Parts: sequence; structure tokens; C-alpha cells
Amino acid sequence: MLIMTGANDLATLGTSVDTEPIDHIESMIDKAQKFNTIPIVSTVTPQFDCPVDYDSQIRDLNAQIYAVATKQDIQLVDNYQAILDYGWTSLYSDCVHFNDQGYNVIA
Repeated sequence: MLIMTGANDLATLGTSVDTEPIDHIESMIDKAQKFNTIPIVSTVTPQFDCPVDYDSQIRDLNAQIYAVATKQDIQLVDNYQAILDYGWTSLYSDCVHFNDQGYNVIA
């Protein structure tokens, strides 16, 4: 099972509904393992020309995702780097959502 969170999960940081996205990711990993499903965790993909720039939060969260994957010995897919390497801006239909080519890179 691929566990992949999006930049929209960063929008609530610092608000009254603030919950650390890494906590949700770890919870999903635990639930997958509990049900004998092999979790694979993905980095958060970069944004492209959005009104609100979450790039530093994305990079911080990706560092946490790397740490969790290493600590729990879980396979990691670096979709952040894959998007940069295989087309970057040409892979988006808007500032956070991908076009068909972008989704093919992730797949």
C-alpha cells in the first residue's frame, strides 16, 4: 500500500485543527502492518507556482518521512525528486495537482 500525503495537509499547520502530518503517516503505517499489508511511504511532491508557498514545510516533512521510513525499515518512494527529474512544471494541471503525465510518473 502506497502511503502518500499531499501539500494540502500542510494548510492546517498552526491552526486549531493542527495535527502533525507525520503523525498521520505513522498511524497509517501502523495500521497497514497490523493488517499484514506492506506499507510503502512516499515523499510529498513539490508545488508549482502556488499562491501559498509550502516548499520549506514540504522539505521539512520529507525529511521526517525519510527518518520514519529508515527507523521502521519501510520502503520509500521519492516522488518529490521523481517529479523534479521527469518533467517538473510540465507534469501539473494546476499548482498542486498533476496531469496524466504527472500521475504516470508517480505510478
